[in-house]
Amino acid sequence: MTLLNLMATSAKQDSYSGLKSLLVSVIREHGILQLETCPSALDALVASVQDANGATSDQVLDFLDDCLGRFIKRPIKYQDDLDVLSKTESKNVNISHHDPVSGLVMTLMEQWAYKSSTETKNNSTEELAQWLSRFLYLLNHIGEDEVLLSRVAQSMAETSKRHRKILKTALDPKGKERTKVFLERVSKKANIIRVDETPDQPPPTEKSGLGGEANLELPPQEDDNHPGLNRWRQKELEESIEDGNVGELLLCLSSRHVDIRLQALTSTRQLIAKIEVCLAAAH
Repeated sequence: MTLLNLMATSAKQDSYSGLKSLLVSVIREHGILQLETCPSALDALVASVQDANGATSDQVLDFLDDCLGRFIKRPIKYQDDLDVLSKTESKNVNISHHDPVSGLVMTLMEQWAYKSSTETKNNSTEELAQWLSRFLYLLNHIGEDEVLLSRVAQSMAETSKRHRKILKTALDPKGKERTKVFLERVSKKANIIRVDETPDQPPPTEKSGLGGEANLELPPQEDDNHPGLNRWRQKELEESIEDGNVGELLLCLSSRHVDIRLQALTSTRQLIAKIEVCLAAAH
C-alpha cells in the first residue's frame, strides 16, 4: 500500500489513529511534511483531502500522488526551492524562520503551474484549486510560516486566471469557520487538540531539569569531505552511536554550506526513522 493509499484510507475511514504512526515514519524518513506543530502538517493534509461533504476527489488524489513521488525522488531540489523562496525580493536576505514550513508545498506550487497551464473550459481543475486553497489555509492555521505560505498562494494565483481568486484568498481569515470543520474531523480521529485551543504552557523553571551552565565551546573544524553524511549508514546503529558517527552527522547540520545542511537534514530524518523502527522491534 502506497503512502497516498494510506492517507486516502485514513481520510475515508475512522482508521487515522491506527495508521498515523506508520504515516509519520514514512513522512519523517523523507522529510515530506513538518511534524513539529500540533496538529501537524500530516493532520492538515489528511483533513484537507475531503471536501465539506466528506467526498474525496480522484483528481486531487492523482495530483497529490504525483507530487509525493516527485518530492521523494528529489527532496534536496525542493528544499533548495524553499530556501530561494524564503529570501525577500528586495534585500535578498533570509526570513527568520520562527515557524516551520512543509517542503511538499514547493512541489505543489511547481506542479500546479504545469497543471493550470492545461486548464480547459469545463473547469477540470476546479476541485484541485479548491483543495490547494483548503490545504494552504490549514497549514497556516496549524502554525506554519504565514509569509512563505502567502508567497506560495500568490504564485499559484498568478499562474491561473480561472482560479486566481480562490488561491489568492487561501489564507483569508474569513475562512476560519469553514476550516474548523476539516480540522475537527481529523482531531476527533487522532485525539488532537486544535492549535487555537492548546492551553498556555508555563515557562520553564530550574526544576524542569534544565539546570547547569551552557557549554559554549565551538564545534570542531568542518571537514571538507563531510564523511559524517554517510558513515553512520555503514555500521549497526549502536556501533555508529558509540563510534561518534551519529555525532559527525549532526555536526553537518551546522555546515557553512547550504547543500550540506540540507543533505544532513534528510539523513537525520532517515536516522530518526531507523531508530523508531529499532525501538518498535525491541518492544
